[in-house]
Amino acid sequence: MTERLPAIVGLPQILLIVSLALGVTVLIDFNRRLANAQRLVNDATELAHQVATLAAQRDVLATEKAYANSDQAVEDWARSSGKLVKPGEVLVVPLPPGGVTPTPQPPSTPAPVELPNYQLWWGLFFDVNAQPVSLHE
Repeated sequence: MTERLPAIVGLPQILLIVSLALGVTVLIDFNRRLANAQRLVNDATELAHQVATLAAQRDVLATEKAYANSDQAVEDWARSSGKLVKPGEVLVVPLPPGGVTPTPQPPSTPAPVELPNYQLWWGLFFDVNAQPVSLHE
């Protein structure tokens, strides 16, 4: 007679283990998808902020362009930087108080003294400006 050993793992236990493994896999994939979706939401928010900033900058530049193309801008430049006047007007350039400001003179540097060659060699061999060295200090 052959005795049959009892099965350690039955069919319900195998199905439970397979379903748990499948459930863990689904949860891991779901977590990955949630993280990816959150990253996309953060990127979309950042891009929306950049678009708003660039739109405001575009509006400022459009205003500056409209002013630069206007006759008023040309007239403002002609009167301030161009020093131009309309017929019948007199150009007045205010001077600083006290008359004309003197131009500063650069400090004069003394011309180098050219010594004759024999004095140069004499100074090299017998240094007159050298301090005496004491060996007993």
